[in-house]
Amino acid sequence: MKNKHLGSSFDDFLKEEGIHDEAHAHAIKRVLAWQIQRPCLAVAVAGGVA
Repeated sequence: MKNKHLGSSFDDFLKEEGIHDEAHAHAIKRVLAWQIQRPCLAVAVAGGVA
């Protein structure tokens, strides 16, 4: 039985819309910002920053 909800991937959709590269770059920037922010939040929670 074929899954009726199975279709193209999200990457395929973004490529069809012509925004794949832009969306990919934005996602990378968001991840990098999160990775940089994470240690700062850990220090603040631990009470190391006044």
